[in-house]
Parts: sequence; structure tokens; C-alpha cells
Amino acid sequence: MVEFQICLNTKKGINCDSILSGKEEIIAAMEHFEEEHQKLLPKVDRRFVIDLFLRLREKPDEKPMIRLKLGLNQDEIPKPLETR
Repeated sequence: MVEFQICLNTKKGINCDSILSGKEEIIAAMEHFEEEHQKLLPKVDRRFVIDLFLRLREKPDEKPMIRLKLGLNQDEIPKPLETR
């Protein structure tokens, strides 16, 4: 475990328990995120959601956009929807 080795090799007296508990808190937060993601957005790739959150954090005033490129065969192209 890298954190444990760092604590053993450090002479400044870093509290190893706080490093390990911080790691446990991050793991618990990630598990909570994964549970909520599965419940709310089960068909959306988790990497896409994380990318969206990172973009929103970096530039909260901008609306992030993504461009999707779909490859369809000619016989798979859906008919246009009628407007009412």
C-alpha cells in the first residue's frame, strides 16, 4: 500500500490513520456515487457523467456540450417525426 509506505518513510510524523481514513472516505463517496448513478442514470456511461461534472466545476457558467457521431446503415435510419 503506497500510503502506508509513505508514512513509514516519513520523518515528519504524518498521522497514518488520517491518510487511511481519508482514503476510506473517498472510497465510500465513490461507492455512493456509483449507487446513485445506477439508480438515476443506468444507461449513461459513468465516464461521461464524471466528465460532465468536471467540466461544470471548471466552468460553471458554461453549458457543456457533447457531439455524438452515430453510424447507421441505410435501412436503420429512422423516419422523421411529424410535427404537430
